Amino acid sequence: MTEATNISSNQFSTNATPVDQAENTDASTSSSYLNRVAKSLSDEDVRKFFEIDSTVAWILKNNFQRVALQFPDPLLYSCVKITRLLEAEAKCKTFVLADTSYRSCCVDEVAAAHSSCDAIVHYGDACLSTPTNNVPVKYVLCHLPIDSAEFETKLEQNLGKTIDSDFILLLVDSIYSHATKELIRILSKLLPDKPIECAEVVDLDDFSATSQTKEDVYLGRRLPADFKTSSEVGVVFVGAIESPFLPLWLMSYPQCSSVVHFDPSTNEIRHEVAKSTRQLRKRLFLVEKLKDANTVGLIIGSMGVHGHREAVQRMRNLCKAAGKKIYVISVGKVNVAKLSNFASDIDVFVLISCPFGVILDSSEFYKPVLSFFEAEMALNPSKAWAAHGDWTADFGAFLADEIGATKIDDDDHGDVSLISGRVRTANPAKNVAEASSSDANGAVSLYTAGDYFAQRSWKGLDDTIRVGDDTTVRQGRSGIAQSYQGK
Repeated sequence: MTEATNISSNQFSTNATPVDQAENTDASTSSSYLNRVAKSLSDEDVRKFFEIDSTVAWILKNNFQRVALQFPDPLLYSCVKITRLLEAEAKCKTFVLADTSYRSCCVDEVAAAHSSCDAIVHYGDACLSTPTNNVPVKYVLCHLPIDSAEFETKLEQNLGKTIDSDFILLLVDSIYSHATKELIRILSKLLPDKPIECAEVVDLDDFSATSQTKEDVYLGRRLPADFKTSSEVGVVFVGAIESPFLPLWLMSYPQCSSVVHFDPSTNEIRHEVAKSTRQLRKRLFLVEKLKDANTVGLIIGSMGVHGHREAVQRMRNLCKAAGKKIYVISVGKVNVAKLSNFASDIDVFVLISCPFGVILDSSEFYKPVLSFFEAEMALNPSKAWAAHGDWTADFGAFLADEIGATKIDDDDHGDVSLISGRVRTANPAKNVAEASSSDANGAVSLYTAGDYFAQRSWKGLDDTIRVGDDTTVRQGRSGIAQSYQGK
């Protein structure tokens, strides 16, 4: 008889990361830094860091009575103190918004509407997407400190091997925008013979849908006058390692060939060579995947960006013109597990979100995830793109464009899929006829979206219901769980 082995409960619960799951250290760097700064603030610093005085003046000026305070996770530690200060000084009722419906960088109008709020104060880093103007919004960026002396020292040590472009562009995360002038002064001191420009954050006091439609504004930054005409640009970026802003900027402007990246949370600096051309070619592959697809899943990734309703309708029109089936899906925050539920029914996904929500690497997903730009290039006959640039993460850039007409009368008009090698015709009806001609019966049956899901074996939570069973609504049981009536 073998001796019984003592089993500890620690074998079943642990705080350690599993060996097959890599720790995402970069993702927590800026969040932990923001949390440490917020916890170390004195009472006087709290008022300045969270801009209490200007927020109170904004609330009193507009006579707001119910104000939603949207905090990212690292700043929830201070939410109680902020709510007490605002309610006492602004004489209003506040509601704390945490665990937002989509991304914390976007204004969560849905959660604010649940409390009938007439204004929103957004704290922390923001994507600065064009707002909807449904609810007045005040942005409090919560500026984080920068060690300018350390920045100058690290940059001077790596100056000779990192910056060789004739045009230097300074980019910063929005939470470091307060230090722009000081950073430009340091760059001008170290590089006196080179022109230095900065893509400054837009004026948040005049942040409206009308002010963001100008061509010289992108990702909430104003473009310098000579930036677009420059053939080669060197970028100095000050922000978090995991910042979504920098990859989007490099893909949108391939002339930014080299990057010097300084992270104020760790005071580390590194030199990167932009790989925009390779990334754009991957996006071109996704365009071809959508052209080959039959069923498209449109994912709603944000409801706080101006024009998201128009974007949904435009996507419907594009799919209708291309002869593709479309299903609109809303799953909140997008991840692999949620989209895998639809992987057997959807050929490709198209994500409508703020620029920071664009998924640049969808290799972990079971089906490709495209941005609105790739969908526009794939489904609009009047558009053509060959991965040569002009990529954008802002879906609002296409909403006013005309949808080209498909040449359905020209039987010879079509193209060849770069993935499968098959010929694609421009006439959806002809494609259906050719597909049906290979059938022994040679008949084309009518098709609806309901028929598609009617063929599935799973009919709902009650798996006892079978096709043909009586599903008439009947009076159910009533009472409490201990003693139902009629039991």
